[in-house]
Amino acid sequence: MAEDDAPWSNFGFAEEAAVFKGPTQNARVLSEGWVAANAFCPSCGATPLTAFAANSPVADFHCGVCAEEYELKATKGRTD
Repeated sequence: MAEDDAPWSNFGFAEEAAVFKGPTQNARVLSEGWVAANAFCPSCGATPLTAFAANSPVADFHCGVCAEEYELKATKGRTD
């Protein structure tokens, strides 16, 4: 990052957390960590979202205020 780059240009991924051999697993770990640290509830605006226990069959995150549940999805490439 250049000295004059804005601080917001760092998206806040915890790169050191990505220790898996597969890129899919690394993407999951990075994106789940980012959502847990930075996301807000699209329904009510509350922060932070709370992660469900690993491998929960219900969803990945929930809002402690309005009880909405969210599942984190990712895809490779563009999604026009």
